[in-house]
Amino acid sequence: MCGRQASGFVIQSLDGSCTLESPCLIECNDLPSNRSEIPSPTVAENYSHLADIAPQIPTIDDGVEIELLLGRDLVCAHHVLEQRISGDMLPFGQRLPLGWVIIGNVCLGQAHLPEQVNVRKTTVFANGRPSYLEPCESELTVKEDPIFKRVPGDEKPGLSLEDKRFLDIMRTGFQRTTSGHWEAPMPFKENRPFLPDNKRMALKRAKSFDISLSSNPDKRRKVLEFMEKLLRFAQPFTICGKLLLREMMSVTTSNEWDDPLPESLYGKWCTWVDSMHHLGNLSIPRAYCDISFADALKREVLVFADASKDVIAAVAYLKLYDADRSKIGFLLGKAKLAPTHGHTIPRLELCAAVLATEIAEIVRDQLDIQRDAFQFFSDSQVVLGYISNESRRFYIYVGNRVSKIRLFSKPSQWSFVHSECNPADIATRGLDASSLSQSKWILGPDIEQTTSDNFDLVDPDNDKEIRPEVRCFKLEHSEENTEHLVGRTKQSEDITDSSEDKVERSAEISEVFSERFSRFSDWRKLVRVVARIKFLATSVRKDRKCLAERFDEPRLLQESERVIIKLAQHDAFSTELKCIYEVLRSLGTKIMKAIRVSEFGGPEVLKFESGVPVPTVHDNQVLIKVAAAGVNPVDTYIRSGAYSALPTLPYTPGMDTSGTVEEIGAKVTEFKRGDRVYTIRTASGGYAEYTTADTDFVGRLSDKLSFEQGAGLGVPYYTAFRAFSKAQIKAGETVLVHGASGAVGLACTQIGVSMGVQIIGTAGTEAGMELVRKNGATAVFNHREDGYREKITAETGGAGPDVILEMAAHINLSHDLEIIKKYGRIVIVGSRGSLEINPRMFMGKECTLTGMALMLSPKEAWTEMHAAVQEGMADGWLQPYIGQQYPLSDATQAQTDLVSSVGAQGKIILKT
Repeated sequence: MCGRQASGFVIQSLDGSCTLESPCLIECNDLPSNRSEIPSPTVAENYSHLADIAPQIPTIDDGVEIELLLGRDLVCAHHVLEQRISGDMLPFGQRLPLGWVIIGNVCLGQAHLPEQVNVRKTTVFANGRPSYLEPCESELTVKEDPIFKRVPGDEKPGLSLEDKRFLDIMRTGFQRTTSGHWEAPMPFKENRPFLPDNKRMALKRAKSFDISLSSNPDKRRKVLEFMEKLLRFAQPFTICGKLLLREMMSVTTSNEWDDPLPESLYGKWCTWVDSMHHLGNLSIPRAYCDISFADALKREVLVFADASKDVIAAVAYLKLYDADRSKIGFLLGKAKLAPTHGHTIPRLELCAAVLATEIAEIVRDQLDIQRDAFQFFSDSQVVLGYISNESRRFYIYVGNRVSKIRLFSKPSQWSFVHSECNPADIATRGLDASSLSQSKWILGPDIEQTTSDNFDLVDPDNDKEIRPEVRCFKLEHSEENTEHLVGRTKQSEDITDSSEDKVERSAEISEVFSERFSRFSDWRKLVRVVARIKFLATSVRKDRKCLAERFDEPRLLQESERVIIKLAQHDAFSTELKCIYEVLRSLGTKIMKAIRVSEFGGPEVLKFESGVPVPTVHDNQVLIKVAAAGVNPVDTYIRSGAYSALPTLPYTPGMDTSGTVEEIGAKVTEFKRGDRVYTIRTASGGYAEYTTADTDFVGRLSDKLSFEQGAGLGVPYYTAFRAFSKAQIKAGETVLVHGASGAVGLACTQIGVSMGVQIIGTAGTEAGMELVRKNGATAVFNHREDGYREKITAETGGAGPDVILEMAAHINLSHDLEIIKKYGRIVIVGSRGSLEINPRMFMGKECTLTGMALMLSPKEAWTEMHAAVQEGMADGWLQPYIGQQYPLSDATQAQTDLVSSVGAQGKIILKT
């Protein structure tokens, strides 16, 4: 069989009297299944002239599918050997070599074929979609001229006319002789150059080698096996030999190939040659992996690229999936020596990415795998930024290679991988033959499936491969602009803030500090000096961690650029700034300090600003003078742009706050000025000195709690109450709280203890475990220790917990399904990524998995949560635990510590 064709079959009648040799069979997607045309004994018995052939016609088996249609290409099957004919309108019988057939309009099951048939016309549109609707005759279609249309393979080397003639000669002249041997023509070129006759020497050497191999079969077999392994799998080893060879050629004093080597190189070469025997121990399975390629439910190809100053490398792996698991197998790897000069590391990394796409094209053509099934990995964020770039222009070298990469792949198919997880890194460094069989190069990468990010260009202003971008700014000053400013800022009254006076005084500083910038010869030197000053200033402060490991980190350089620009603007527009603040003060408009985000990204996008207008209060809102603001994981998701509902830029982050009511809206009756309150959600952002919030998300703060505790009340406790409600937890049940030392985890622990629930918690540090115990947990385990899940199972008597409240589903969910009690419930409270999971694990326990998002809770759920929180404060058991506290200006460090902390301990807050 080959593709969808088959040959070598025979067709035999039921009685075995006739056997016909079938021509080539062609597989079809569907066959006509009209059983009314198959003769049956019943039809023959109903006609007198056909009754005698009824016993020779087999009964129709409705359970048998129609699998074969015989056409005109098997003429002998249609020869008429005998006939039974009667009246003009009656069916007649014919005996063919394979049996009797009946032809004509017959009665089948008291029904006849209708004389008229109603049909519905099906139209196939240009995109291949069938439809009963007729296409619009007025539609205009712009067709691409086939002369300019690009198709896959355009970039591959084409065949010359000589190549095509060679293939035609081989196709027509390659034949089998009568003796059973295959004979091929000699397709010599016309006017070919004649070479010296060295036949005698060649035969002598060939015979000598043949005798050697013939006399030693083991040697012959080992030579063949060695060469195959060496070429396909040993690139990390062979590249070391190539590097040595290039080094040898660079140190010789003449062009003679047999010049003696220096002693140091000779020793290296001998060591490399002696290590070749380890390749004999290299064992490569014939199959890619133990999952069948043909039966796999899903196929993916993972291609990795890397480069060093000497080598570029790329390697591809096949990842196959069946119903329960996935396996990875080595496909193809290449390593090439890099030029000795003229190429930077980013350029070499880019060349490695090109090599990766070339390997991918080979794999696609050989295995017939769709392009979308390929995933590419690089440990160079510079190259990933090049590939994802849409707007900036490159110089020709980089531009051509990026274009070649994007011909085969899309930016969404490229992901970042750390060097230690990149198997291509092994080839760029070289590897001893003895370590090859157990290396990642052969065994494959040990990484989970990742998702691609939209990678930004790394320091584009200082990248020599990117063409400089010129930006023009225009400043206009007019009375209309002043009036517009007045109209926009005239929104809040009767609020005092000392920060206004500080900003005004800063505008009156007489010293023109920015004149010192002229002492530097270029912009880059100025930026680096300011960055070094900022680095030294932060490194000597004892109340916070140093934000950078080096002064020339890209983030610190960007901050230094903003500082320089801000100082220059301050000096250049000091008079205008003074006028602005005088206008604001005359109108009663107040300003405040706040954290502002103007672009989505890392913690560095959080900017502390002191000239932000105080937000306006609407009818159903209250204005709160913020005493403390809580820092939640959801704040980091929104700030990074990885959240389903993103705010309009720029914005102020923060949901949890506490403070006193400063002003109320026109329709607000439940609060008054001076009330102590907390928020679950804000309208204008909580990382500020003032915030507004809808009254539906504001609650009264008990005098039993401090403002700091109030800032840790909203999202953590409302999330915990919602999780308990979704899980329908009852007194006496056992509940496992993953990450119980965090703000939400401690809230779950306190709620569970108040309900009479047995709480089992996990934490990442001894201090965190002790904190969970103090809040009433029955047992606490360290989730960083091996075997902690077995301890949890033992704690529950082997049955497992009734409920699991999961704060990190991307890490723990698959393990939760192993330890959950039969018919148990799992509620996903938080997750920071994706995971692969087997649905059979749910089936085996008949457990229930529920997700929750606090802000999607219905109105009646908010009413219940409000009441529960007020009751908990009144009873005294609701006690938010406050962990680290930061000033508002250190919001960047607060979010950094929230994400990177080894073990959570309570709520992180900002104090205004």
